[in-house]
Amino acid sequence: MIQWQINADIINTNGDKALVTVATSHISTTNSSNLPLAANTIFVGEWEDVKNYGVIMVNIISSHSSALDGFEISYSSDGVNIDGSDLYTIAAGNGKTFSFQPATKYFKITYTNTTQDQTYFRLQTILKPYYVKPSSHRISDMIIPDDDAELVKSVLTGRDPTGIFQNVNTTIDGVSDKSDKIKKLSKVLHVKKIKDKYQVFLDKQNKKDKDNI
Repeated sequence: MIQWQINADIINTNGDKALVTVATSHISTTNSSNLPLAANTIFVGEWEDVKNYGVIMVNIISSHSSALDGFEISYSSDGVNIDGSDLYTIAAGNGKTFSFQPATKYFKITYTNTTQDQTYFRLQTILKPYYVKPSSHRISDMIIPDDDAELVKSVLTGRDPTGIFQNVNTTIDGVSDKSDKIKKLSKVLHVKKIKDKYQVFLDKQNKKDKDNI
């Protein structure tokens, strides 16, 4: 059974007394390991109760790549049946940090090694009682499908000439209808530009013909 400890102190802040609390994190020993895996072997964690935690943080580094979708975090409402899973492939020697929402009462981690013996393997899971910043990603690094990410959706809005803000609509294929109109306008302008150049060419030819008469 997991128990988390809260430490509290009374301190003076600008002459007033304030209660400061610190909710400690918990390292999941049943879903962490530092023992290298032999070829084609699997680390299987245990179902752990996370109903009192806000975030599941996992850090992984291995001497060799995992199997395809070899890192799996599973969720369960009863600690028996798997209700859902997130799957990732871990690259060799590239430490990765993931943050997960404890959507169900229980979770566990499974890691499948590839066809080579590992020389080192460090998997650590920390349960935090409060929200923390998700893992970071350098702008200069390429984005790959196995990066940890938060899904963000937004609505684009722009102000029209009358000062009223309008939502930007899209075509049926998901492309902005404004960009579609801009493309059509660009084609029209491109055609006009070609016609203008051709007209200039004709004018020069007519002038040349007149000068030769």
